[in-house]
Amino acid sequence: MPIRLLSLLLGVLILPGFAVSHSPAAAPSTIDPLPQILFVRGGPGTGGFLEGGSDDQLSSIHDPSTDSGNHGWAALAAELRDLGFALEERREEPVSNGVPTPLPFDQMTLSTYDIIVLGSNNAAYTPAQVDAVESFVRNGGGLLVISDANFGQDWPDAPTSDQAFLDRWGLIMNQDRAAYSISRDEYRAASHPILTGVSAFDGEGVSPVTVGSVPDDVHVRILGSAEAQVRRNDSASGQGTSSAATDDDAALLAGSVGEGRFVVHFDRNTFFNENGAGTDITRLDNRTLARNLFQWLNGDLPLPVELNGYSATYSAGTVTLAWQTLTETNHAGFGIERREGNRDFRPLDFVPSDGDSSSPRSYRYVDAPLPPDVPTLAYRLRIVGTDGSTEYSPIRSITRPEALTPLKPVSPAPVRGSTTIRYVLTRPGSADLWLYDLLGRPMRRLESGHFQAGLREVALPVGRLAPGRYFLRLYLEGATYSQPMTVVR
Repeated sequence: MPIRLLSLLLGVLILPGFAVSHSPAAAPSTIDPLPQILFVRGGPGTGGFLEGGSDDQLSSIHDPSTDSGNHGWAALAAELRDLGFALEERREEPVSNGVPTPLPFDQMTLSTYDIIVLGSNNAAYTPAQVDAVESFVRNGGGLLVISDANFGQDWPDAPTSDQAFLDRWGLIMNQDRAAYSISRDEYRAASHPILTGVSAFDGEGVSPVTVGSVPDDVHVRILGSAEAQVRRNDSASGQGTSSAATDDDAALLAGSVGEGRFVVHFDRNTFFNENGAGTDITRLDNRTLARNLFQWLNGDLPLPVELNGYSATYSAGTVTLAWQTLTETNHAGFGIERREGNRDFRPLDFVPSDGDSSSPRSYRYVDAPLPPDVPTLAYRLRIVGTDGSTEYSPIRSITRPEALTPLKPVSPAPVRGSTTIRYVLTRPGSADLWLYDLLGRPMRRLESGHFQAGLREVALPVGRLAPGRYFLRLYLEGATYSQPMTVVR
């Protein structure tokens, strides 16, 4: 997650879990924008089929009603603004013959948002639009998914609209049914930050989510199990079939993928204004749950460790990572992730925690051997809690001087019989590769042309060359690179 703004008055930027020194006299000259939440709402006339089609069923953060049975989310909006969020609500419109227009996520700059809430959405989203939201999450965004029968014009509308997004995480959204509360003795991950200070929460007309085939790079954690009967979204129109809740059915689920997080919550009623239909934000610990949920999605809740320093140093073909923790609580360990050049970060290894501690601890990890021909490497720590919650350390980058030259040293050396000459183009361009003798006379042109970026490999048989010393020269973009080569019998 990006660095979050925790105090506009003090002008202090704090990365969750990391101590940052701040001098009161050094006030910032500019104030960072507030973290932004986008609420997606169904288009006019596309909700509330169970109760007369009223648009107020498409819960809005601008609806302040406290009438008995209200469906407003203005109280939720007030809590979020109190936490320092800026809010935006957009509708799926225009609506043509009852069919709403999905938001053009693929044409929007989603990086301006920190969290997206699929609140009362019921439109059919395209693969490109789903791709954009998936990329948003993987790159550090937060996503909250809430379904409800009254978010559509028929039973499958809301869960089907959510399903296109949840398919990417291996999750299945169900239809609306039942009402119940979940208390701490029923939690499956009571130590998760979202449940801090939450003894119980409830919903009415709930839509649990089912854990299906979760991709290997996606981590999900059921915080609270679904209860009673679950109405499956297995009908093209109308109510689906009902069956008893299983261990794979969740009332509240938290997950992470890439650098981002997502939550699936079983009901919108949990966040209604006071006197809301079925339940509301004032009942049980619904208000605390709401605050925790959005703070966790934004990366603002405390990490299981307090990290004090993290470095990466390079020497003699190895990278050494070193870091220290001041405290550790409910901490599983550190995932080591490495990025090669401009590629994505990939898991490298895992360093387990030594257990809870209130005293400083030091950790060290050595990465060797390093991938060849990669001049820049970047590392980060994936901090993993025992409840499955994750957060990332800052990124540390290193440069390998010997990997910067495009023409690589000949290996093995000396050469017998044949060898492979290797060179790298960082971008498409023209290259000319020659073999010279010790006196600088050209012996053979090995390769010439315009090539795509990447590693080039050229076979060089040396059986007809006299034993002795030669030179390879690569002419690339106006520069010349040389490497010696010794031929033996």
